[in-house]
Amino acid sequence: MGAFCVPLKRVIPRGFMQGRYLESQRDVEAADKPFEFFMNRFRLLEAAPRVEFIAYTGLCEDVIRPTS
Repeated sequence: MGAFCVPLKRVIPRGFMQGRYLESQRDVEAADKPFEFFMNRFRLLEAAPRVEFIAYTGLCEDVIRPTS
């Protein structure tokens, strides 16, 4: 996987009511992927298994481990 996109939703009522919900989207930089992964998990109140972090972000688990 490794591809994250952040959708920017339309907040103008006219476009929203016409079914055009998505304003635009942007790719998430590698440095922001851990933050986006955990924000989505915590927003949904779901567990965040290590295996899924690696699969969804394409990053090694070491990027979220504290350094000594």
